[in-house]
Amino acid sequence: MSGVKPSSDRAPFTAADLLVYVLILGLGALPFFLYEKAPDFINADVYYVDLADSLLHHHSYAANFVPERVHPPGLPAIVVSVCVTLGCTHNTLIRTMPVFLTLGLLLGYEVLRRQRGRLIAAASCLLLASSPDIFPWVTSRLSPSFPYLFTSMLVLLLMPKLETSQKGLRRLLAVVLLCFLVTAAVMIESAGIALIGAMLAWLILSFFGFPEIARLRLKLLLPIVLFALVAQVLWLQRGSNPRDWPLPGRGESYIAQLRLKSGNNPELGLASSKDIVLRVANNLKQSTTLFGEMLLQCWISPSWTSPLIVGFIVLVLSGLWSSLWRSSSQLCALYFICYKCIGLLWPWYSGMVRFGLAVLPLACLYLAEGFVALPTGPNDIREESVLCSCPCR
Repeated sequence: MSGVKPSSDRAPFTAADLLVYVLILGLGALPFFLYEKAPDFINADVYYVDLADSLLHHHSYAANFVPERVHPPGLPAIVVSVCVTLGCTHNTLIRTMPVFLTLGLLLGYEVLRRQRGRLIAAASCLLLASSPDIFPWVTSRLSPSFPYLFTSMLVLLLMPKLETSQKGLRRLLAVVLLCFLVTAAVMIESAGIALIGAMLAWLILSFFGFPEIARLRLKLLLPIVLFALVAQVLWLQRGSNPRDWPLPGRGESYIAQLRLKSGNNPELGLASSKDIVLRVANNLKQSTTLFGEMLLQCWISPSWTSPLIVGFIVLVLSGLWSSLWRSSSQLCALYFICYKCIGLLWPWYSGMVRFGLAVLPLACLYLAEGFVALPTGPNDIREESVLCSCPCR
């Protein structure tokens, strides 16, 4: 069989892993100590601080005495917990972002290591930990993307272990913990619904190949999915914020914003089917350009004629296809697809952090998988999927 075999989920922790941990922690210490020092918040993230202040002192979720109905309360709740325990200064709150980023990359390393071994996992996470494109954001602004990275990677790490956990109290506690983590993810970022979508798709796929495993997953995943989905629905039913202007878009619910032709130019009105197709293509090109520039640290022509743009897309798609054939990596691949679909449909310019950071470790993985998968024939991929089937089969 050609290609590199995925590492075992039970691969032992070695000195090489410890070295990677130390390097990630060392790189994470740089933004922790070299953060932007300021007496107060001056960017748009002050809105999260205002919401946290309302939660802490007025026991309501509002800003400027107006109830907030669009931004989920996850990040403001984190800010409140930091304020209560460590202090509410700008410098204290900003330094929590490098902590979440570093912990998220450590968990990301473990997720990737269990799929493609230490080399690809270490290269991906160390590259992100040392990225000069992420550094300005993590040292200057509060963003839900950083705690969401940590939470989502923890879910992806723990979810496969749920099937192999012992029956009884231990498995029950694992289900309760994952209920809390998945719900926390969707309350930090509404795009966390991609986790729910990935779990449902993972469950459906298992019915085609492993009916016994599918029945076990149905019993384990159903309470997690329902609990998080109910929390998401209860939040979304709150509706929209009062409009700042008569044009559609800003202040409306996320679902309503998807109907816009352009969030940055709401005067263009609502999108047609053709506009949505063009938006997806433009967002794909834009996100691929940013991803390539982050990896190569050089300018890339934002054009479909650029061989780098096409090359990155082909390699990532090849890596995704290869991962979908292996049951041990299906969940992460499905999550990546669901999360990127949300980002591709989003009508606002979002840059690297909003819809990129949470899946950057996985994007690096599938880029590397693409190099491995290209010379791999379909028969070899099917053989790999059988060898890597779930251990509880």
